Amino acid sequence: MTDEELYQAAGIDDLNLSKEYYSIGEVASMLGEETSAVRHWVNNCDLFNLKRSGKGNRLFRLKDVRNIFALHYLVRVEHVKLKGAALRIKEMKYAQKEASADDDLSKRDIAIRKLMSIREWLSDLEKTL
Repeated sequence: MTDEELYQAAGIDDLNLSKEYYSIGEVASMLGEETSAVRHWVNNCDLFNLKRSGKGNRLFRLKDVRNIFALHYLVRVEHVKLKGAALRIKEMKYAQKEASADDDLSKRDIAIRKLMSIREWLSDLEKTL
């Protein structure tokens, strides 16, 4: 299952998320969970690096909301333990980064080939002058 498939299964795509930050209460109500459950998940997974308000309240960004929805789906629907669910999300993100790096590498190779052909053309042009 890819991360996008996981987010779809978790129902994150069905939400209209337009704010920059969400409180723990807002996130808990979106999930249909108690705030204590969400707080437990956040405290016991190293997926989250939440920003805090001036009063010390946790503020969830969109990426945090997506991660908590994925975590909720894995824990509540797939019945994966919390640490295993967090590990699975991390592995998916790592695999996505590797695939992206492979794409960047091939783009780099293409760019190098184009530059080398331009260099040859310029050196040929220089010889004719």
